[in-house]
Amino acid sequence: MLPRVRTELPAFLTEAHNRKAMISFDPGWDSNGFNETSRSELFKLLPSTDFFEPNETELKAISRKATIPESIEQLTTQYDGIIALKMGEFGSRIYHRGQIIGQAKSFSTQVIDSTGAGDAFDAGFIHGIINKQNYAEAARIGNAAASVLISRRGTGASRFPTVADVANLLTTSTTN
Repeated sequence: MLPRVRTELPAFLTEAHNRKAMISFDPGWDSNGFNETSRSELFKLLPSTDFFEPNETELKAISRKATIPESIEQLTTQYDGIIALKMGEFGSRIYHRGQIIGQAKSFSTQVIDSTGAGDAFDAGFIHGIINKQNYAEAARIGNAAASVLISRRGTGASRFPTVADVANLLTTSTTN
């Protein structure tokens, strides 16, 4: 969360949510390590968020808990939306009110550059949700998008997966 927009973001998200926008929020790693101020600001955003998409490290840092189950339990005291948890080579799990409602394994992939994998997952997952997939299939699409991205070199647009790239991986590859 960019420091310059932190004060305005809660009101913006509340307004967008009130207008029936679906809000997806990936916290990214906080350079302050999710100190109390960062955590407080994050918890103010969650009520207007439909999909919260942390990775395992972020989830544990935000919750201040050592395990995924403890972290999910703690977070659900503050949030009742969907948690799309990214777990790298272990795939992803989708939670609602502390319960797993979907999960997907990762794809066998040669990792060239993992930068941006979480964002690619987020895009694929939301693409699945928008296209009326169930949570497990949306997570699978997210995992495929991340897998395509991490298997490529470069910094330009050619590194980013297209819908066709993801569809091809979904039909031709096996999961871990």
